[in-house]
Amino acid sequence: MKNYLTSLPNKLPWFNRLIAFFATRLVRFKRFFFKLNFSQRAYLIAAALWLLTIILTSEPEFLSYLALFFSVIGFGRETYLLFHKFWETKGGKIAIIVLYASMANVSLAFAALKINEITGIEPFPFVFTLGFSTLVIAPFWIGVSSLMILILTLIILNIWIIIRLLLKPFGVNINIHWEDKEYAGRTMLLRILLIPPMIAGMTVLIAPYVVDDPELSTLEINLSEQNDNVVNTRKVSDLSEEDIEYFNQFKQVNLSIKKLIADFIFTFEAYEKSICTKEENQRSVIIDENSVLLISEDPDSELGYKYTLKACDPAYE
Repeated sequence: MKNYLTSLPNKLPWFNRLIAFFATRLVRFKRFFFKLNFSQRAYLIAAALWLLTIILTSEPEFLSYLALFFSVIGFGRETYLLFHKFWETKGGKIAIIVLYASMANVSLAFAALKINEITGIEPFPFVFTLGFSTLVIAPFWIGVSSLMILILTLIILNIWIIIRLLLKPFGVNINIHWEDKEYAGRTMLLRILLIPPMIAGMTVLIAPYVVDDPELSTLEINLSEQNDNVVNTRKVSDLSEEDIEYFNQFKQVNLSIKKLIADFIFTFEAYEKSICTKEENQRSVIIDENSVLLISEDPDSELGYKYTLKACDPAYE
């Protein structure tokens, strides 16, 4: 048997040609792959994975996330390099500082709104929670910033290509990208093709921070049957269970974020002892000299706590 397998390639000439064909293609791909820079390799892998998710009808979900990961790695590296070069200029430093200051201010405002949504009062008494909430919501603002950069980059890349194509007949050759030494035009096209899936993927990742209970499971619509004019009422969940599942996942993540903030308020911002009268199981947050917010654990509540606003009754002995 061993001798037969050893002599098989000699008996089958097509087998040798097949081996030679794949070996040649493998060597060529290896040379091509190592000509690329790091970002180009990441884009190539991401494109192959995106293509695989399109071809496979029941692909594992992790393939999409893996494709998004390689896309973000390649784009993030190039963005960092461009950011570094932009930072080295005086105007760049000013623009970046202003941008970061603006984003920090908006992040604080968004965190304040989240505290107000949880407690039902203004966020001014919750000094420590405001900083904590800003950190918890930081991934959302990072995602929003990335989306803005991706969209802006997509616009700039298209304009850049149009300008280059218009000037090329006049002998003006503009470099498409400052780092690409090989296959610059194809890489630019690949970037443009990869940015929309990246935008979609980033949108899915940041959606839980803003999507609350859409109450789609309780919505109903009327469907009329033309034959007997009978009106049937069906829930939206019967029509689009997959969409409802996504919304429910987003809602659970959103609730987890709010629950984390609510736990922080009860543990670190509310106090067991107070100058205002309260029940033994309640903790207090003094709002002003006349008002107090009482917080107690409530297993039946969505976030696990009950918030009661009342006038402060001094606990004088």
